Amino acid sequence: MDAEVVDRIEVGLHQGNVIQLLAQNYGAGSAVIREGVQNAIDEGAENIFVDIDCKKRSMDIFDDGQGAGIEKIREKFDQIGLSTKATQKDAIGEKGTGNLAGLSVSDRWQLVTRDTHVKGDKLKVFTFERQELEKGSGIHLTCECLPFTGIHGPPFKANTVLKLSGIDKTTLRQMGDKETVESTLREAFNAKLHSKRITLKVSYRSSGGQAKVFFVKPTKYRGLCMDPVEYETEHGYVVFQFFHSPHTVNSPSVIVEHQGVYSLPLKNFFLLRILPKEIEHLFLSGYFEGEIRLGFCEINGSRSAFTHNSELQAFIKTVEAFADEVLRPMIEQFELADREERLRRVAEGVLRKIRSFLNKHPNLLPTSLKSVILRQEQEEEPDVDGEGGRSKKTGQEKHPKKRGERKPLDPNALERQRDKSRAIKAGVVTPKRKKTIVETTEGLAIQLIHPDAEDGFNWRSRTTTKGVIQINIVSSEFLETERRGQTELSRLMLLLVQKELTCASLPIGECEAFDRAFEGTFLSLWRSSLQG
Repeated sequence: MDAEVVDRIEVGLHQGNVIQLLAQNYGAGSAVIREGVQNAIDEGAENIFVDIDCKKRSMDIFDDGQGAGIEKIREKFDQIGLSTKATQKDAIGEKGTGNLAGLSVSDRWQLVTRDTHVKGDKLKVFTFERQELEKGSGIHLTCECLPFTGIHGPPFKANTVLKLSGIDKTTLRQMGDKETVESTLREAFNAKLHSKRITLKVSYRSSGGQAKVFFVKPTKYRGLCMDPVEYETEHGYVVFQFFHSPHTVNSPSVIVEHQGVYSLPLKNFFLLRILPKEIEHLFLSGYFEGEIRLGFCEINGSRSAFTHNSELQAFIKTVEAFADEVLRPMIEQFELADREERLRRVAEGVLRKIRSFLNKHPNLLPTSLKSVILRQEQEEEPDVDGEGGRSKKTGQEKHPKKRGERKPLDPNALERQRDKSRAIKAGVVTPKRKKTIVETTEGLAIQLIHPDAEDGFNWRSRTTTKGVIQINIVSSEFLETERRGQTELSRLMLLLVQKELTCASLPIGECEAFDRAFEGTFLSLWRSSLQG
């Protein structure tokens, strides 16, 4: 049954409060600068100069763009909230709210400009006083013609200057944070900066007269440039252009480049919970930097991410696929290799201690291990001439491989990893896992083992029939000790090797009894110490 309409309630808005709330979306000092620069870029500017003066509490942004006439300014302010992105190819297409950014932090907003398409168009100044926002309706922007013909101040011929005056002290302090301002501008306009289509200069003068002047440069990605990986969606392609570093870098930069014009840091999508937290560490691990390029999606009102629609869902799905198919398996390989190197160093340190002890007390070396050590020492006899460092067998110079060096990736490694992941998922390829991840010899021999079902899992250490001491690196004690650092891990490895040497020196029956006592006493105490 249809409900009866008994009345209609008119929805009213206090225009001043609404505009002020919209302006507060851009309240941070760096965001206010970004919006002023974006307006200049939207008007085709190639040179932009940001001049901030704390003593005057002002900011001027000069540009050599096309400027604007009164009708264009009227359109921008008459239709706040209405998208105009279709009217200009390179404009990012905001809904006019970015023009309000300065109103949240200053007493007066002014735009001095002229329409360069109209011959002889005079300079006009458009002024918006913050006190206008106290009105519930009837808010106006004033326009005056100026008697002079040029704009003075920047190191180029400017057609427009955006002027903010009466800026609050907190915002001025934020604007003086060079690192934040520079990174905000770089992330937002990286595509333009990289293509050398704009020159962006910033000058900041403190209340005491100290000056900071710098040019904003494009992001310089660290590492080897990889071949791009493309994903096709129903809305268009998403391209991942990444760079790989063999060792992790600090503060990796991953940028989403939208339509080749505007850029967004990928970290925004994690901060806003648009992308799942579970894949964040893959992009921010430090092994990769680069860009994610796409030509669809719409940037939201605060320019922090994309608006929620079906295009955003396609983007999310693609980023998740790239993370799971490419980044996750590759980073796991890197971390495994790094872990191997760490464990190798610890194991070698333990063996040096044991060998030093046995050199002083050779009678304590178990008989079952003597033949093993003798054979290893014979195999390790130097095969290099003392003078020239050449092989006795081939006569060629030897170049030992340095520990910790990682082989550079091939440029097509990311694409090959995606294809491999898809083949594994389809059941075409079976993934292989290396069982013995570290094997080292220093008189004695240690193997660090990742056991499988055939080996069994309920053991910590053992000695093979060939006299090799094996240590289970996935036992709960080993993993928890590894998290405590290399010093504690070295103590555990040394303890396990001592246990195996003791067992090797005992008759079989006594060896089994000692092994049980060791499990029940020493390892119980070790587990307790980890929990304490």
